[in-house]
Amino acid sequence: MKHVISLLLLGFLSLGLFGCGNVQDLYNEVYVTVYNDQIVYYVIPGDGEATLSQNQMDEQENVFVYIFNAEDFESFSYDNFFSPLFERLLYKDVKTGRLYILNNDEIDTLIYEHSINYDTWKQNQNN
Repeated sequence: MKHVISLLLLGFLSLGLFGCGNVQDLYNEVYVTVYNDQIVYYVIPGDGEATLSQNQMDEQENVFVYIFNAEDFESFSYDNFFSPLFERLLYKDVKTGRLYILNNDEIDTLIYEHSINYDTWKQNQNN
């Protein structure tokens, strides 16, 4: 009888723990720079996504975000190639202080299109 009660108790505890698990979402890191006295938010294509817990994310504000190949340029400039990612809700990781936007299919598509257009732009710059 003790074994049956122990197994039942263990089963209920296991179900309770699974129900309280961390919900994980995919996020793209957002970088910040100042250009012409304006704060510019951007993501770097190819940076990938981070899988983070919703519990550690703190909603901030809606901001306009760009896609920008920062590794190819010293700093953000309207003369360099960038694409709009449009207005997005910004999240702050309470553990690291890093900024993120929640990833979705639309963002993936816009980053993919940016990469294709960037390659074409880069080839035209070399000509």
